[in-house]
Amino acid sequence: PHRDRDFGLCSARDDPSRRRAAPETQPGGAGEARAHRDPQGRRPSPERYALKRRFQIGRSPRVVGTITTASALATAARAKNPPFDIAEVRLDLVGPAARSWPTACRRIEKAGAPVLLTIRSAAEGGKWTGSEAERLRLYRRALGLVSAVDIEVRSPIFRPVVAAAHKSRRLVVGSFHNFKRTPGPAVLGKLLREARAGGADVVKIATFVRRSPDVAVLEGLLKKSRKPLCVIGMGPRGVRSRISLARAGSCLAYGYVDRPAAPGQISCRELKRRLEKECARSRVSSRRAGPA
Repeated sequence: PHRDRDFGLCSARDDPSRRRAAPETQPGGAGEARAHRDPQGRRPSPERYALKRRFQIGRSPRVVGTITTASALATAARAKNPPFDIAEVRLDLVGPAARSWPTACRRIEKAGAPVLLTIRSAAEGGKWTGSEAERLRLYRRALGLVSAVDIEVRSPIFRPVVAAAHKSRRLVVGSFHNFKRTPGPAVLGKLLREARAGGADVVKIATFVRRSPDVAVLEGLLKKSRKPLCVIGMGPRGVRSRISLARAGSCLAYGYVDRPAAPGQISCRELKRRLEKECARSRVSSRRAGPA
């Protein structure tokens, strides 16, 4: 299956700065047991380890296909060979009123692709305009249907969602989005620590990039991180960075299934093709160079 292919192992192998960090995040390994404890210092349950192995977080970038419409969700539920490793269902865009979304999520999971459910708030670029209490109820309802949920780190329901997800043995992506600029390393570093202290299993940071130094800030976060981290450059200048950051160690790479959900987002099919091409090129270069 395409989920088992090496989309980005070349990133840890070819970059000396990532070689030592990579074993720390191998799912189910001793390094993961140290790296992924909750705020009280307890290790995740065996069920959550199993979910991490299913996501294969830390081994190579997983291609996330973002689904934004009810029709695309229905199509994905019937797909036999989807162009993604993980299906992100944007319920704020699909619409919680669509009666078919629970069934579709179950079918995608049953077919072998984990589902990441997101109800993005309007404050961070989404379409959710209801109350936080209602959004929390939707998340709790979805925990019996999906493998993971995404919630903004700065949201007032971040910790309640984390608590409910971990109680249900589900993973949490703690996210942050800035559609105007890329904050400095100090700001993003503080946010990263805040997300991990709050219990996020994976942290996702997506910022608008205008110049090369902005991409360098995101690369710097990857070099210092020893736990699963996803960084994304948005905007026209961020298109190329979606590939380069995945190769540099970003654990998730997002592409759209039906239509772009963020500035500069390319299709998950094209993203998968480019990642495979880049990694194949790196292997050829490594063989020509010979052993270090």
